[in-house]
Amino acid sequence: MSNTLVSSITQTDILAFAGKIQRDLGPYIRQASLLTGVPETLILATAIKEIQNKPYSSVSGAGAVGVMQIKPLVVMDTIAKARMRNILDGDNVAFLKKKLGQNFDLVWLESEALGYNDLAASVYVVSWNAQNKPAKTRIRGGRNIFKSLLLDPEFNLYLGALVLRVLSIEHTYQDQINVAKVMLGYNQGYYALQKSSKLKGGITNKKFDKIDADSLFRLAPFEGKLYLRDTIGRNGIIQTLNEAATKVGARKR
Repeated sequence: MSNTLVSSITQTDILAFAGKIQRDLGPYIRQASLLTGVPETLILATAIKEIQNKPYSSVSGAGAVGVMQIKPLVVMDTIAKARMRNILDGDNVAFLKKKLGQNFDLVWLESEALGYNDLAASVYVVSWNAQNKPAKTRIRGGRNIFKSLLLDPEFNLYLGALVLRVLSIEHTYQDQINVAKVMLGYNQGYYALQKSSKLKGGITNKKFDKIDADSLFRLAPFEGKLYLRDTIGRNGIIQTLNEAATKVGARKR
């Protein structure tokens, strides 16, 4: 967390958003946490920042869909990265089969091809490197298929948690997850924080690996600064949720 960044969302509003999302979508958040290994608090914090009091079916002007505001073409890219990092065990595969239905085999086959070209300028992911956009899919009607899936809160929260898991693996240094980099990566996109990205601002790879939240804030673009301030800042979403959980735990003892 950062003591110098201060959230623009009040703690009262954070707790109100959290209560509503937990009441409506709590079981899906717990399931996503169990499947991906991402703490429920981090999933909920991201959901609060992304959706706040908007309808769960909201689609942004940039095309981001649903509770954790995910673009349809991020779906395939994330599944491919999760496969390459051995995140998708039997339970995850069973969930994807249930949700993807008849499209599962084709998605699985294409995600394997994407995985082999992970981080490379392949025919699938070249647009990421050039324009910071997710991989294009060759699945007929893929964009609409993935958009429909993302309008399902259960799948949306799972996919968002999977994005957070991939980012957590990428941004772990000496067994410590850099939450600031995970949050900024979620907002700006996976490739925005790669070691060859412009965002680094000339910082060496070694220093960038262990960069602190305040230094990362100074490098981040304007939208990223707002995202960091509200999620990891003082009195921000993550701090507020952790404090609330501590109080609940204390009352139970």
